[in-house]
Amino acid sequence: MRFTRILILTTALVFSSGSLFAQQTNPVDRQVANPITDTPNINPVAPERAVASPAAKKTPASESEGVDGEVVVYSDRNTVSGEKEKRILIHEGNVDVRFGLYRMQADKITIYEAENKLDAEGNVILDQGADQRITGVRAVWNYKTKLGYFEDSTGFTNQTNDGTIIYFTAERVERTGPNELVVTKGEFTACDEATPKWSFKAARAKISLNDKIKLRNAKFLVKGVPIIATPYASIPIKREDRSSGFLTPGFGVSKAKGVRLSGAYFQTLGKSADITFLTDLYSSRGIGYGIDVRTRANSRSYFNFGFYAVKDRILGKRADAQNPDQGGSIVFAEGVQYFSNGFTAAADVRITSSLAFRQVFSDGIQQIISPIEVSQVFVNKSWGNYTLDLLARSQVISIPNVRIKTRNLP
Repeated sequence: MRFTRILILTTALVFSSGSLFAQQTNPVDRQVANPITDTPNINPVAPERAVASPAAKKTPASESEGVDGEVVVYSDRNTVSGEKEKRILIHEGNVDVRFGLYRMQADKITIYEAENKLDAEGNVILDQGADQRITGVRAVWNYKTKLGYFEDSTGFTNQTNDGTIIYFTAERVERTGPNELVVTKGEFTACDEATPKWSFKAARAKISLNDKIKLRNAKFLVKGVPIIATPYASIPIKREDRSSGFLTPGFGVSKAKGVRLSGAYFQTLGKSADITFLTDLYSSRGIGYGIDVRTRANSRSYFNFGFYAVKDRILGKRADAQNPDQGGSIVFAEGVQYFSNGFTAAADVRITSSLAFRQVFSDGIQQIISPIEVSQVFVNKSWGNYTLDLLARSQVISIPNVRIKTRNLP
């Protein structure tokens, strides 16, 4: 029978961590960002190849100590009592315990050899590799089974391929399996602000690592204010590049449009296409909706298209001379296609119903101040010393009470 070996070392340790920031774009300026690259790297000289999912990113292996059941302990001071293999070891002052890929830090940690148990108190931190962390004021942990619980806890999940990290706080977090956490009275968000822009609260939740977070009797909050209550909610945290589901909700405030709540549903359409359904609620104006479709014919060719529209003045003040209806729509299409016979076609089309719509429902300064909107389609083919170029171009200049449209054909 093999017994756990516990190495006791005395040292001081400094540990630091980083933070992550993210920003969302307005749907009028640019279509919603989904968990795959928005625009492929187009190289007209490279040979065509089949579309394939990008290789998984390799992360450096976390340095491990205490392999094969060995526990390594660093602390400022310690006391030992009890007989061999049933000892009780009390470590205090910058305590740092290593066992495999796991690392626990605390002000005080008591080790019970007979039970393979760590009882940690004060500023407890448990790291599993480099991408999972749980903290708390107290923790009880079995270093053999890797199961235990934390009280007054915070933590974060693995980072997904699109960069999302879900942060959580809870009254209690219990690890019930190798890839499962049960959270009691928890709050979850992807925002790292002290008061998150959005969050979910639930009396009980289950975190399945690299899969999803399931919440029961959940409440959706905006800036800490409850907005919607639901009996069930799910937050995906998969590492997959593309997975159908609801995207992270958005939140914004403006004087002209009031509070904006944004939601989107992402649906994969096989390996080379997907569609995103967009919705926006402007508390002082109306409702926005649209779709964003993306396709990839091969490694160099792509075609994206969709629309976005706003029904204005159905919320807040009704339309009148002082408050005109400035709703409208935008239709967009862009893409490049390399044909096997040598032809190349490219399109960049953006048609907006009115300048007023762009100015009100766009956050980008260029969209707001520029009265010019250009759409064009281009075809190219080369034969030895000869080249064929065809261009169709439309330019619309909009100024108050005047609209000028210029069209150019081959």
